[in-house]
Amino acid sequence: LAPRINAAGRLDDAKMAYQLLLTQDPAEAADLAAKLEAENARRQELTRAIQDEARKRVADLDQDTPVIILRDKSWDMGVVGLAAGRLCDEFGRPAIVFADDGEMCRGSARSTQHFDIHEILTEVEDLLSHFGGHRVAAGMTMPSANFDEFCQRVTELVESDLTDESQLAGLLQADYELPLSRANIETVAELAALEPYGPGNSRPMFVARNLRVLDYKTNGKDGRTLAMTLAPGDDPGARPARAVAFGMAPEWAPKLADKPKIDIMFRLEADEWQGQQRIQLRVEGLRLSKV
Repeated sequence: LAPRINAAGRLDDAKMAYQLLLTQDPAEAADLAAKLEAENARRQELTRAIQDEARKRVADLDQDTPVIILRDKSWDMGVVGLAAGRLCDEFGRPAIVFADDGEMCRGSARSTQHFDIHEILTEVEDLLSHFGGHRVAAGMTMPSANFDEFCQRVTELVESDLTDESQLAGLLQADYELPLSRANIETVAELAALEPYGPGNSRPMFVARNLRVLDYKTNGKDGRTLAMTLAPGDDPGARPARAVAFGMAPEWAPKLADKPKIDIMFRLEADEWQGQQRIQLRVEGLRLSKV
């Protein structure tokens, strides 16, 4: 529900979501829900288009570039923050993405835990018309004429902050090796005691190794989501686990045809299906097992 409610404010008018939450008329609710669904699909498509184009541009950058800064006149301001977040997650570097109308650049920044992006923007506030945010996310507006100087100075500031730890930001790090036998409702309940999650208290990341791929398929409108059924490689009788890997199907579906054993990095989730709670492994990283 949340992304659909959020999509209205990003692309059109947030009042539509407000009306949906207040209406007592089922017909009006159905109509508004359909419009929000369409807006969310458009948001997903715009975000995907920006991300795909941005990924191509990042490939042309120097691999040692410590921060990704991109702009385009065709990008929608409502989704540049989502694109920045995905680039930051994918490349392990701060990312700043602007929509540029030729006069003003309006953008969003997302950062790793190792760089305080708000502090960096404070250092270049003479170039900005407005900015605000916190250490891992920020928004800003500046004249388009300042873009090149902004890129140079922000890059120098991030580079001067580089440490051995921050250079490892693109690597996924697990908190605990969790056997599939413990990926259950009881563990989810125990993890709830750690909430709320946020900067400084991220949602736990687990690793499981040497898993058998019992089955897999691609899902989603674009076929980019990989859904798998996994079981421990050393326990043929163990209960299988459901796993989903968003955006990984193009790369990994062909590699799973021979049902290899894999290692995964994942977060543990619970959802409800037909009145029953069930466990899902949300895969954040995937590789072929070494044994």
